[in-house]
This record gives sequence, C-alpha cells and structure tokens, in this order.
Amino acid sequence: MNDVLYLLACLLLPIVWGIVVNKAFTHWQQRSNKNHDPHGHDFQI
Repeated sequence: MNDVLYLLACLLLPIVWGIVVNKAFTHWQQRSNKNHDPHGHDFQI
C-alpha cells in the first residue's frame, strides 16, 4: 500500500507544483504586462 501512495505522490507532486508555479507566473506576468496589454487578464482562465 505504501508503494502505491509513493507512486501517487511521485506523479501528483510535479503536477501540483506545476500548477502552483503556473498560477504564480501568470499572476506575475499579468502585473508586469498590465500597462502594455489592454486585454490583460481577459484571455487568461
């Protein structure tokens, strides 16, 4: 059972980390492009 949990952790951790990094980068990109892009956060879901 521990092996299954270990495999799930190995598969899920990079995905969760990628989502967190992606949201943080998107937020930073929106702040940095706020003065340049008139559509800003409209095209981001």
